[in-house]
Amino acid sequence: MIELPDCITIENPAAPCTILRIHHPAASARVSLQGAQVLEWTPLGQQRSVLYLSADATFEVGRAIRGGIPLCWPWFGAPTANPDLPSHGFARIRPWQLIEASATGSGVDLHFQLTGDHSTLLLWPWHFACRLRIHLGATLRVELITENIGNEAFILTEALHTYVQVGDITQVTVTGLDGARYLDTVGEQAWREQIGDIHIEDEVDRQYASTDPVNVNDPVLQRTVVVTKSGSKNCVVWNPWIEKTARLTDLPDDAWRHFVCVEAANVGNEATLLLQPGAEHCLETTLALLDLPAGSPRSGTKVA
Repeated sequence: MIELPDCITIENPAAPCTILRIHHPAASARVSLQGAQVLEWTPLGQQRSVLYLSADATFEVGRAIRGGIPLCWPWFGAPTANPDLPSHGFARIRPWQLIEASATGSGVDLHFQLTGDHSTLLLWPWHFACRLRIHLGATLRVELITENIGNEAFILTEALHTYVQVGDITQVTVTGLDGARYLDTVGEQAWREQIGDIHIEDEVDRQYASTDPVNVNDPVLQRTVVVTKSGSKNCVVWNPWIEKTARLTDLPDDAWRHFVCVEAANVGNEATLLLQPGAEHCLETTLALLDLPAGSPRSGTKVA
């Protein structure tokens, strides 16, 4: 382990998954070395983390941690050709190497790397190097850089699977996607067009063809979470609702009420990335907060 600034400590060093705890004047946070995964981020002035972390999350080597910002890479979703492969790829269930950690007046910066080996070649037969840069301060920024260090081009899909914590999903309005086409993957897949703002009143799993910023307006916690993206052709919006949450063993039964995922992504046939030898791609998401006045109603048109 590299030398850490005084504001970073190691939580439960003997635990299966090493976690960094950040206490900085600008923000507090927790980051797992497995998956280089931001678990919690609470900027100055907030009483609750902006990111949702399941109370039933599993902290075991090689198992996904439910919540925060898991890295879905080098594929998104469950591989239909080989169901034995891990869902959402292997980046989120492998240990990453922390190669740099620094603190300034504005926050903490962490730099991780992941390189392929024999075990990754068995899962995905390409030579790569990944870097992840995280800034934790008044804003949260995550940059996932993929480099093709082999001699052949490869394709990939990816997502920064951001769990935004909310007070009550039935009161939340998600704005910024009006007019965007999206692939609805609940039930029989179909392309639809977003009309108005998003009000989540059932299971939602959508892949929007949009590069625009998205606002999660939360009148209960009296804040708006602004999610901006770069290097991202899609925005995935997900909430499992009641029945699916009950089937997920690492989520409490009422968890559906307390988060919505808004993800910077490159997923689906229209957004698959082709990376040539020597080329690299950066997928980035930034979260920032705006105050939402108490008593602000939900607005916009209900989506059928």
